Amino acid sequence: MEFNGIEFSIDSFNGFAEFYDAMYSIFTEDLEFWLNATVKLFPGKEASDIEILELGSGTGRVTIYLAKKGFKISGIEISEKMREICLNKFKGLPDNIQDRVTIYPGDMRDFELSQEFDLIICPGNTFPCLISQGDRGKTLKAIYKHLKKGGFFIVDIWQHDLTTLNPGWNLWDYETVQKFYPAMGESVFWCEHSTIEKEQAIELVEISITQVKGNSAKAFSGRFHLKLFTKEELEQELVDNSFIVEMIYGDYGGGLLTENSSIMNFVAKKV
Repeated sequence: MEFNGIEFSIDSFNGFAEFYDAMYSIFTEDLEFWLNATVKLFPGKEASDIEILELGSGTGRVTIYLAKKGFKISGIEISEKMREICLNKFKGLPDNIQDRVTIYPGDMRDFELSQEFDLIICPGNTFPCLISQGDRGKTLKAIYKHLKKGGFFIVDIWQHDLTTLNPGWNLWDYETVQKFYPAMGESVFWCEHSTIEKEQAIELVEISITQVKGNSAKAFSGRFHLKLFTKEELEQELVDNSFIVEMIYGDYGGGLLTENSSIMNFVAKKV
């Protein structure tokens, strides 16, 4: 299995967009983390005075939550379909919430905005979509440029124990699972297969989804590549790009990172 020369696939994210909310709207455990982490970083500062940029804002799961909490938040999203879904959600919100949000089309590897932010966040294991170190370096430079002095960058990474992996190891075998989402009135048949190339620490995730609603059905099939990081590797990349790592959380409740943690949330500061 060869991963050299992999390009970021916008088509996969456009195709996945209309299924994203059905699959992930029930995932809310990280939302209070983003709120609590922001409040902790800016004690005594009103939410309306804190400017946030979200990289990979998707269909607005985190963006809308933080906007409702009073923050002024912008989003960068490369997928046209994801942006469309997000903006349609905002149409149903009160004007005072809509006024706090701006969604930009763009690529987090080379975005160029005319403002600086107090905080830039990258939730939902989005950063590992940047397979090459070169792409991650460009992204970190763009982030640094768009932070105010003393501003923070928080990146949410899912942790794997790379020492236990064998080349070509299958994390999940193909399996068909039916899930029912009562709030959405839908059934989703989900089939996922993951293969990890240990030497390069890259995961290939292949997903097939069929969504049934009433008498109609729609389907999606796509491939996603993700970089798997060690703590030391990502910390070094942040340091190499002029950040100081101030904290690494190991769960969404604010606990510190351990070898058994399922996530690594790095809080890095621009000085």
